Amino acid sequence: MATGRVIGGMIPDPPWPAREACARWAHTNKGDLGSYEGLKEVHDDVIERFSRIVFGGIYPGMMTSGATESNLLSLLYWRNRGKRRVVAFPHTHYSVRKAAYILGMEYVETSYSSIETLIENTDVVVATLGTTEMGRVDPLEYIVEVARAKGASVHIDAAYYGTIARHSKASGIDKLELNDTVATLAVDLHKIPESPPPAGAIYAWDENVLESLWFESPYIPGKRQFGALGTRPGCVVYAASISLRLVVEEWPSGPEGLARDLEDMIRDVEVELGDYGYSSIGGPAPIRCLMHQNIDNIIDYIKRRGYSVYRCSNGGLRIVAMPHLLWKGYRWIIRILQEASSKGVGVK
Repeated sequence: MATGRVIGGMIPDPPWPAREACARWAHTNKGDLGSYEGLKEVHDDVIERFSRIVFGGIYPGMMTSGATESNLLSLLYWRNRGKRRVVAFPHTHYSVRKAAYILGMEYVETSYSSIETLIENTDVVVATLGTTEMGRVDPLEYIVEVARAKGASVHIDAAYYGTIARHSKASGIDKLELNDTVATLAVDLHKIPESPPPAGAIYAWDENVLESLWFESPYIPGKRQFGALGTRPGCVVYAASISLRLVVEEWPSGPEGLARDLEDMIRDVEVELGDYGYSSIGGPAPIRCLMHQNIDNIIDYIKRRGYSVYRCSNGGLRIVAMPHLLWKGYRWIIRILQEASSKGVGVK
């Protein structure tokens, strides 16, 4: 954050105009889009602009509270169409397992090499575009090919990386497309472009997918609500519009420039810390897990200095490139980690 007390968090530091929008429109309710003048129009505009950035074209979508809700809604859609099992991988985000549990769906973890023999036509496979721990990208083309041949379906969790993946040379992804096999995709606005949370989106290949995710709510003028929640802050719609413009659309060289700058940042962190005994794994999304022979002592030292840290499942320290770290500076991260590797634990 701007105070420089959190290392490795996907924590937004929204532009001040976006924060001010939240204060100005705090009285609005996104669960009742039709009752507040202009709210639906701004919502639909955000969804269209964001779709052009993520996909390069327009798909139907709706704002949600974040990828956790979007994942839940996507699996709900598939469950209601006969899918009974969720097939995922060891690095799949925990929200997918939680969604499967809530929906009463079986949850199975597997490997890439096993899906061809494992999956069946009653499965939905969750592919991750930029895992939140190490920035891994699942082999989307292969997963989709196997799923289509088996009559299974695919949902893409692109919470962090979806905004810039198509614009990144490192991703290996030229385009993202939805179709009757890959019908849904989850992506967050409160990661990149750092809109005030809670702000995410679910996109679908067909409007009928989204239509099935509306629920009757007879007491409001519109008579129905979208998604798993009821009343929710409508101010994030206005804030998301501003954040999308300031952080992505007006970034120097646009989303391509943002993707390049985030990749340069994570590379700088890797290079400069390499001389201090750190190694890193992860990518192609600009997320890394830093390792060190004294990593536990280093993290204890950092915590004693008053910083919060995010750890990887292998015990390392997560580093995430976020837009505000480019605006406000990220060298404090390098400095504290250099200090921790020497003063903190006596390693030169």
